Amino acid sequence: MQEERLRKVEKLAAAGQLAASLAHEINNPLEAVTNALYILQNFSGLSAESLQLADTATNELARVSRIVKQSLSYYRVDRSPREVDLSELLEESLRIFQEKFRKADLQIEARIHPQTNILGFPDEMRQAVDNLLLNAVEATPKGGRLCVSLRLTKDWKGENPSGMARLTISDTGCGISGSQLSQLFEPFFTTKAEKGNGLGLWVVRGIVAKHEGSIKIRSSTKTENRGTTVSILWPLAKSIMNAGTDH
Repeated sequence: MQEERLRKVEKLAAAGQLAASLAHEINNPLEAVTNALYILQNFSGLSAESLQLADTATNELARVSRIVKQSLSYYRVDRSPREVDLSELLEESLRIFQEKFRKADLQIEARIHPQTNILGFPDEMRQAVDNLLLNAVEATPKGGRLCVSLRLTKDWKGENPSGMARLTISDTGCGISGSQLSQLFEPFFTTKAEKGNGLGLWVVRGIVAKHEGSIKIRSSTKTENRGTTVSILWPLAKSIMNAGTDH
């Protein structure tokens, strides 16, 4: 048991060193691209559509820059949470992933409850959502289906009287075997062979725990219902329970 704990500590330390090293290497080219986008945004010949794309790229680059800074401090950023509209954040992520969905020939079904406010850290919440969307895209063969839903539900444990928001992302990919499910949240464990580093879900679980939420993964490799479903429960920032609540 002691050796197992030591092994996990060593893995986490290695992850921290890797994050710090990558952050240093990424920072300089990020600044160069940011400067180039600034020049592009101030070029008078841009069409309205091109300017909107440049603005989106600038915002995304700023988010990447903040993630890099978080990596340098091992994701421990000394700042206060604020109210975040998870529905707005989710819709923005889906817009950014549109090109990936198109290239993968995926059918997207989205049912998103509006004005779903969470008390949290928007950059980290976006990081969690984007990681899960990317995993779903990579796991689903061309012509498959991706279902994304955000709805209100009660906190059946009674810990949060304001209720919960349930985010669910389902794919029709190849599924994950039962023997692998229990290892999915371990650092450096991956089902993607050489394509994955095994840190994505580990980071996602850390972000969800930081927001006092919970995450569950169900998966099947059976032909009739093959695929994976990830569900996250986020505590609501205030009481907005209404007719959209699960019963």
